[in-house]
Order: sequence, then C-alpha cells, then structure tokens
Amino acid sequence: MKKALALVIGNGIYEDPDDNLDNAVNDAIAIEKKLHNLGFIVILKKNCTKVEFEKAIKEFEKKLEGFEVGLFYYSGHAFQIERENYLSATDSNFEDSDFAKTSCIPLQLIIKKMDRAKSDVKIIILDACRNNPLKERYRGGKEDLAPVKAPKGSLIAFSTSPGEKAQDFGKGGHSIYTGCLLKHLEDPDIPIEVLFKRVRVSVNSLSKGKQTPWEHTSMIEDFYFHRSELVHVTDLPYDSQSLIREQFVPKGGVADKLILDLFSTQFSEQNYAATKVRSLAKVTLSPSEKFLLGRGVLYAANYGGFKARDLINTLGNWIISFDEKGENHLLNGILFEIYFDEKGHLSKDYYKGEMLDEIYQYESDSKFEKSFKFLLEQLKPHRNYLFYLPGDGRITIDLLLKEYELSLAGGHKRKYFEIQSMKIGGSELFKPGQEDELFGSSLTSMSEFSKSIVKYLLIPKSKQNIITPFEDGEVKTLGLPPGFDIREIMKARGQ
Repeated sequence: MKKALALVIGNGIYEDPDDNLDNAVNDAIAIEKKLHNLGFIVILKKNCTKVEFEKAIKEFEKKLEGFEVGLFYYSGHAFQIERENYLSATDSNFEDSDFAKTSCIPLQLIIKKMDRAKSDVKIIILDACRNNPLKERYRGGKEDLAPVKAPKGSLIAFSTSPGEKAQDFGKGGHSIYTGCLLKHLEDPDIPIEVLFKRVRVSVNSLSKGKQTPWEHTSMIEDFYFHRSELVHVTDLPYDSQSLIREQFVPKGGVADKLILDLFSTQFSEQNYAATKVRSLAKVTLSPSEKFLLGRGVLYAANYGGFKARDLINTLGNWIISFDEKGENHLLNGILFEIYFDEKGHLSKDYYKGEMLDEIYQYESDSKFEKSFKFLLEQLKPHRNYLFYLPGDGRITIDLLLKEYELSLAGGHKRKYFEIQSMKIGGSELFKPGQEDELFGSSLTSMSEFSKSIVKYLLIPKSKQNIITPFEDGEVKTLGLPPGFDIREIMKARGQ
C-alpha cells in the first residue's frame, strides 16, 4: 500500500493573448481526474501567476513529506535559457532573458524540493515546448528544454526530444502527448518505464515522427500507475487489508468470520453477523479489526441487511461501548465506508448514502467528535468531488421551477412544479434529456426529493437549504423532466 500525492498545473492563458495555449488547462484537468481515479491525492492549479505557482510548490513540498510517491505535472510554456529550464507563469515577462529568468519558475527548483521530501518515487511530467514565447524576442532562449539529471528514485518525462517542438493540438481537446498519456495510464500492471515507452510510440506515430517524447530516469523501485497499491487516505492507524478491503485475508481472529459475512451478498449471513457485532465490545480487537468491522456494518446496512440497519438506527445506544481511550475505530470504519470503496479509493460512481441521515445526526455529539474529525481529514483532499464535508454549514440548493397542472379523473386537477434548473454553489447541475412526449415528467414529493439528495449527493437533510421561487410549503409535488437523474449528478462530478 502506497500513498501518492500529485501537483498538477496547467497554464494556458497568458498576459499576451498571442501566447495562449488552447489545450494546456484541459490537459491538466484531465490528468487530475485520471490520477485521482488511480489513487493519487491531487492538488490542481490552473493559470497560475508566479506568486500562485510558488505558493502551490510550497504547499506540495510541505504535504509531500507524508507520501511514498510524489508527482509533478505541468502543461504550458517552458524553455531553456543558458542551459537552464524554466516553466512560465501566466504573468511571466518575456521581454528579455533577465526578465524571463526572474519571472518564471526554474525546473531545478521543483526537482530539488521533490528530492528533499525523500519520497521513494518521484515523477515529473512536462508537456511543454508547445511554442516558444521567447524565440522571436531575443536570442538567449530556445524552445526545447535542456537535458536534466534525475535524482535517485526519480523519473523526468518530457513531451518531446531535444530540438523538437511539442504540438498543442491533438484529439479530444488535448495535446498529442497528454492524450496518449491519458490513454496509457489505464494500462494495468505495467511498470512506469514500459508505460512511458508506450506513450512514446503512440506520440511518434500520431505526429508522423515529428514528436518523440523522452525520459530520464534513476528509478530504484518498481512503480505501477494502474495497480491496487495506491490509496486515497492520509496517515491512518490501520493496516493495509482494512483500507484495501478486497485484500482482506482471515487470520483466524474472532472477528474474521463476522467481517466476511457482513461483506457477503447473502442476507442471511449479513443478518446473523450483524446480531453478533455488539457482543464484540468486550472482546479484545485490534484497531484495524474494529475499523474493518465498522466498514462491514455500513456495507451490509446500505445493501439492505435489516439487522445491520437496526445497528445503524440504534447507533447512539451501543457504539460508545467500542470507545477506546477516546478513539472509536468501529465508528471510523462506518463513516469511512460511506465514501470509500474496496480499493481504498473515493467511490465516485456509487457512494453508500442509504443511511447517511441516521449516522450524521451524531455529527454534533461531542462523544463522536473525534470520528467526524477523522472523516473530515480523509475527505479534505477530495472536496472538489463532494458537496458536503463534516463541519460545513448549510448547503444552498437553488431550484428554478415552472408550475403546471395535471388533469386527473373526475375533472380534478393536481398542481406540480417541474425542475428547470438546479444549482449548488452557483454551479448548474441540471442536464435535461430529450423531451418524452409520451411520458412527460415523473412526479415526486419534495420530501422524497430531499431524501434523494441525502442518499445520492451526500448532503444531510439538516444541512440542506432548498430555495425555490415559491412560498414555503407551496411546493409539495416536483416534476422531474425526462432524462433528469439525480444519481448521475455525483457521478458526473467525479468524472
């Protein structure tokens, strides 16, 4: 099990519009999402000034101390001056070499800071040299990058070889290099050196030999991007099998059989195991066993195990018995399982929010404060993928509605309000499908709609502030237009 941290920067909009790059920011956004899917915790920055660039590097350096793998990706302008490589900020001054050197970021600075962090694996990926904002202004700058020495444990990948120019255009809104990198990052179980060779072959082919990526490496350890060894967590007092639960192997412990049964697909096994959980409070279990037991309880409850649901519904009556010197590892496991999957990755495609409200009613209870703080620390790196984190205030959900009347039998009328727009934090979430003249809108109550926000968007009911253009209590029935599926909102947020 390894923890991996990445800093991804895309600079595409510069002070001189002639220097703008169409795909640099798109490339960075796509790389961030791909790395996150593979298990990296990612810091994404777009269109950084020099001050913002330096701040991002400092943040990255500080956090990197606790990670075995560090990765830096940059898309934008880069060039060499007097055999030194520089990455441009959006406000870099390209008038002459002196201004350029002082207003850009030296690549060597990033290499030194990553080396200083002592991570086992250090990766730098530069999709630059797309065109040189300096080349027509003075003679000291070259549009390729100078060769660099990779410190021990490092791999430095360049989008093109010395003397060549990288192409900003490609397919799907990406440069040729990043487009090929995104494709091959999905290749399972191949060493990093083989992956970049595949990228090189693909880029060379697509560019008809005009662009050939190259790498310099001093890697000591084997590293694989697409293998179940990266987890989306910070420092935790639990073993790898409790975090990557698909790797769990029973060792004959008293809780092992119950853990296996709670993750079973058989309701009878889940229900029997759930009835035995409370009896383990007096049994000596390791923190990892308690944590994985808690994950099993939530898993079974979410998928319909009624005895496990009983445990969640009565959580306040018994969970405190598992408290150990102020730490409740079983509750930590319950909270963790809502958001994370069997690989230790943020779930994205399917969170387990079936009983979120029943659990979050204890968020403000001082007895469980440590567990919710524990969860917050695990979710902070993934804030961009979630609408609500423990401790947040009320989340405003703006609904733009249009009033309709439905004709019923006997000449009766029923008023309903069809959703035209749905925004959270000012971002539009509503994506209507094609009109269905046969079926029209599906109807639901405002209460049920609120429950679906709990289950699928993971916003507790007590934290929802639903605003409509109508008076409170007037909107009782909502119309969901054809193609509107609230389950797809969170899924799209994670893509």
